Amino acid sequence: MNTGFVVCSPSQPVHTVQVFEAQIAILEHKSIICPGYTCVLHAHTAIEEVTISAIVATIEKGTGKKKRGARFVKTGDNAIVRIEMLNGVICLEEYKKMQGLGRFTLRDEGMHYYFF
Repeated sequence: MNTGFVVCSPSQPVHTVQVFEAQIAILEHKSIICPGYTCVLHAHTAIEEVTISAIVATIEKGTGKKKRGARFVKTGDNAIVRIEMLNGVICLEEYKKMQGLGRFTLRDEGMHYYFF
């Protein structure tokens, strides 16, 4: 077995993705994040290089209202972004269905910046 492999039931195989959309909360970042930003994704035991290919929407903190058309996000923002794997695929599930395989962290320069 290799890092990132997931053992599952043949009747309910784990989904693999190369591109997915996720809600993230940016905890701390030194500058803005815009489409084309590259970082490292940590999910369960997998570590993969990814790029944020699009900012689908930002989410207002008080109301939860989604606003489309943002060109960048920064520290303290919540957003829905499209994430693409740079090398292959990764095993992920929807967070609502299986929290352990739906949670991930994005890192850059050795620091945790944002997650869901």
